[in-house]
Amino acid sequence: MELTKRQQYGLRGLAYLAGRAEGEAASVPEISRATGVPVSYLMKIFQDLTRVGLVAAHRGAKGGFSLARPAEAISLREILEACGGPLFSSRCLLGNPICSDEIACAIHAAWFEAQGQFIAALEVIPLSKIVRPSALRIIGDSTSNEGGKEL
Repeated sequence: MELTKRQQYGLRGLAYLAGRAEGEAASVPEISRATGVPVSYLMKIFQDLTRVGLVAAHRGAKGGFSLARPAEAISLREILEACGGPLFSSRCLLGNPICSDEIACAIHAAWFEAQGQFIAALEVIPLSKIVRPSALRIIGDSTSNEGGKEL
């Protein structure tokens, strides 16, 4: 499984908010500067995250976005699905046009089980677990002398 840009950007934006004081709003331009995510893309993502209840929008001069719940109560699964829909495709790994529980390919049952285990693992990993600066490094960013940019 490979994360989409939208999922990567959503994770980076939410991780930035999780590193702030609870309820403290950050503007989209501020989040963009800190995470390297384009403002227009980030705004669309945060609108969707607001709609599903992961972030709260704040109006006014000190407005912006904050987490709608504590980072400990937001799972990576919730974030990834909110930013990209279902985590796995229902397409057959072997390319069969028809593959289901009733008409299964050779790998169907094992792949379905592996997907379930992976999704279950993401469900118990909270956003708070990825807030550590060392976990938020963007590899290969030329703005850092260590080959990465702290978020």
